[in-house]
Amino acid sequence: MKKGSTIKSTGANNTGAFPKKALLPDLSTAPGYQYPLCEKGKSMKSIFFAVSIIVLALLSSPSFTQAETFECSFIQEKYPSGKPNAASCSMLPEEVYSSRWYTPEKTQHCKIDSVYSYEDLTDFLVDTNMKKAQWVVDFGLTEDAKTTQKAYYIKEGFSKEEAENRVNVKKKTEVYTRIVSHNISKTRIYIDEITGKSLDPPKEIPEHNMILSNINSTYLLYLPEASGHAILMEPTGMADSSWVQIRFGKCRKLK
Repeated sequence: MKKGSTIKSTGANNTGAFPKKALLPDLSTAPGYQYPLCEKGKSMKSIFFAVSIIVLALLSSPSFTQAETFECSFIQEKYPSGKPNAASCSMLPEEVYSSRWYTPEKTQHCKIDSVYSYEDLTDFLVDTNMKKAQWVVDFGLTEDAKTTQKAYYIKEGFSKEEAENRVNVKKKTEVYTRIVSHNISKTRIYIDEITGKSLDPPKEIPEHNMILSNINSTYLLYLPEASGHAILMEPTGMADSSWVQIRFGKCRKLK
């Protein structure tokens, strides 16, 4: 090689190895760093997709779409010829409802008593969003029954004042339950209730079938929005028989 001549660099150092690639600083951690528009778009699309999935899940949830509150009452008519709006039915009435004074026919499945002492279900609220139902049971004597019962107490040796106090005693019991099942079906209305004309197609109105439960009892509530004529059933039984208490009342939707 001639003196004074130059050697072109081939990218190798004196050891024959290529120099390490210089590491660029991570600018994304620097204050005020702006992401490229393409990265911003991807990030926003991901967030929008996640939010859309959550919203769709909420809208499709039964508790979200069907959250409603109903007010009901199951009242007995408090006079001799009044409707009790209650009955008790069994497959074995001759065993379940028999007493030392009376045994019903085996074909008489339901027992219906006239209203002497009444038992009303009031302040009855059903909240499908909170999944709970609660009501108050009001106990008392009808006005006609008070006269008879007061005479009985006096005959038994009570003073008139004591007898009067006894017949006017009223009791209240609060009942709290959970809605463990709620099924919604449809009632079809074929005739318009105002005009009397046929509806084509028929109008479809929701009807609710619920199972209410607490530590003591299980209830079945049928609640049609069309008529509001509700039915509350309480099945129970023993080792050798079963029966169901039935109540008839009215409900309306508050919201």
